[in-house]
Amino acid sequence: MTVQGVYIPGDNYFLCPVCGFKKRVSEGRRRWDNEFVCVNDWEPRHPQEFVRGRADKMLPAITRPEPADVFIDVGDVTPEDL
Repeated sequence: MTVQGVYIPGDNYFLCPVCGFKKRVSEGRRRWDNEFVCVNDWEPRHPQEFVRGRADKMLPAITRPEPADVFIDVGDVTPEDL
């Protein structure tokens, strides 16, 4: 912890974008999203963000070929057939 108002060469102040407090650069860290924050607001990247999905097999186990198309003409079906 440094004393406020004392000049330290190369250790300037910055405003933390999360909490808004004025801190020294030596009291800050760069976060995974490239924000420079104070040590209290620093957090590691969540491990769940590194999980990758796997491709599924979308084919069914048993398949058969598609049957040929059957077309019906006018008069092929009569009311007695129903």
